[in-house]
Amino acid sequence: NDAQQKYLGRHLGAALLAELEGFVTNNLVPDWEGIPLQMVSVYIRVLLPYVENPLAAFAFFQAAPSLDIKITDSGFAVVSTANLAPASAERVKNFRASMEQTGFDRLESMIRFLEANKEHYPTWVNSEGYSWSTSGFITHADMFDQFVPIAQSRLRFQQLRPTMDNVELLQIEPVISTALAEKIRAESRSGVFTAPVKAILPLLRRAVAYLTVGKDIDPKHTGTGEMYL
Repeated sequence: NDAQQKYLGRHLGAALLAELEGFVTNNLVPDWEGIPLQMVSVYIRVLLPYVENPLAAFAFFQAAPSLDIKITDSGFAVVSTANLAPASAERVKNFRASMEQTGFDRLESMIRFLEANKEHYPTWVNSEGYSWSTSGFITHADMFDQFVPIAQSRLRFQQLRPTMDNVELLQIEPVISTALAEKIRAESRSGVFTAPVKAILPLLRRAVAYLTVGKDIDPKHTGTGEMYL
């Protein structure tokens, strides 16, 4: 439950998360306007693996430090037998890092699936999760990776997200105007681009990527970002 709220809630939105939980625990099929209940059930079943896969990894990431600790009447203890011994701190650290990266990679797959099939998930489209996921000029780790390599890492992408937002608001909007920036975001959310936006967006995305990396990773990229802007 902790991993579900911490890692999935922001991306799915509270409403869809509650609907998925109701479906799994009580077989409750939500009423989505314009979609027959039978198809809603199908769409939820198709979505569930995309949600459960990152959740499983994040749950292990959260729990790993205490999985080998037992609480006894006389204090804390660890299990040690002839065949099993507690893992070293280094192995636990590596396992947690692997689970964290796996969770974020699977989270990227979930978001990409939802965006590709958004007409089937109106609760998500109307949620804060959709607004947050599609609010920037660059919406995916692999899209960012096309401009500046980050190993297509969703974890790295989310770490960079606050700086990306600041770059858009403080450096991009004053140049192109807030009105145009909002028009670009609206078209990005709809997936339908007018010719002028389609022409300018690749340059703006490169500007955002290089300026973001210039602030967070290596200042040498700042000049490239300013040239694209």
